[in-house]
Amino acid sequence: MTDITLGYDLNLVANCNFVALVLHILPDEIPAGRNIRELGGSSTVATVRKRTWESKGVTQQAWVVDYKDREGQRRFQTFKLKRQADAALTKIQGELQAGTHTPQATSQTVREAAELWYKRCLAKNERATMRDYRRFLDSYILPELGRHKLSALTKPGVALFRDRLEDKTSKITARKVLIALKGILKEAELRGMVSQNVALGVTVEISDRDKERLEIGRGIPTKEEVKTLIEASTGRWRPFIVTLAFAGLRASEARGLTWDGVDLEKRTITIRQRADRFNEIGAPKSKAGRRTIPLGPMVTNVLKEWRLKLPTGKSNLVFPSQADTPLLHSNIVNLWFRPLQRKLGIVASDGNPRYGLHALRHFCASHWIDLEFQPKKIQEMMGHASVTMTYDRYGHLFPSPEADQAKLEKGELSILASYLG
Repeated sequence: MTDITLGYDLNLVANCNFVALVLHILPDEIPAGRNIRELGGSSTVATVRKRTWESKGVTQQAWVVDYKDREGQRRFQTFKLKRQADAALTKIQGELQAGTHTPQATSQTVREAAELWYKRCLAKNERATMRDYRRFLDSYILPELGRHKLSALTKPGVALFRDRLEDKTSKITARKVLIALKGILKEAELRGMVSQNVALGVTVEISDRDKERLEIGRGIPTKEEVKTLIEASTGRWRPFIVTLAFAGLRASEARGLTWDGVDLEKRTITIRQRADRFNEIGAPKSKAGRRTIPLGPMVTNVLKEWRLKLPTGKSNLVFPSQADTPLLHSNIVNLWFRPLQRKLGIVASDGNPRYGLHALRHFCASHWIDLEFQPKKIQEMMGHASVTMTYDRYGHLFPSPEADQAKLEKGELSILASYLG
């Protein structure tokens, strides 16, 4: 077997801003004309070596990148072609200089890092969120990337993974999966399993064309439809639909609402908790979800009447099931809201109910906009994390510049009418 060392002149390497953190080589192994530089007290040289051997009478060859990592440990990477080895050496030297290099031999796989991340998430997320994370891992991340070493991941590789995601699923889902991958690599970086998060900067762009535009009658019930739904609702469903349509609660927030959060004297509802899809009571979706919402007199009176009729239960829930537990979301939709719409003829062209339960929350936002609440106030009452989120969803429903000009004209006329007369 022949082992030919092709060393790099480290004076030249240094001039090219490379780091010569590489192998010790015995003096008699240094090819003529090669230089050694002292780095950190050690004589080091970066090499690409041609390795040849005989196998079943056939001469084989490969190119070996031979270097030392930042801890002084000797490392090797083998390539079929010299240009591949040269490119790898350049990359390694740049990473060593930046302090972002992880040797492939010690690198763990994406699957190992993903399971560590998932285990850590278990301690701080509700079961519904963890089910989504498990689906992202099993359906998208692990089949594509699970077997790969963390050190082998590159930003172009993550971008290619992003492109494949967009081909097989919606952009909304692709964005969520990519966020999960970023979380995995962030946790791996914190644990010292990888030196950088190569997924940072890779994004899924969602244009306005990709977003469903909410309109009155399409995604948002009309005032007449809401009135009809309320009049046709009986029992617990009447206060339930009134609360969603005029206080803007998420269904999970209404299902987890207790009388402790309802102040009928001050006419407010305070959101402190929610019931997830598994009927487990937990914190609101975000910090902004903790909020106090003002109530109008109609909502207040409906809730007063409902409290007088409702038997007192241990749960103290405003809208309990017959078993004194949170109402199941699926039961609300399938046993009440969808059948009610069919009964009233509030259906789409295919005969299916026109609206989902969340449409009542959209109606509330549009109602508040009609009442000319300020965007910041609507954001707070809706529990959005930022006013940007409110504008992204409902911005087109706010008054147009023409309406603003009409207000200015009205104001001027009220003051200067006699002068302009």
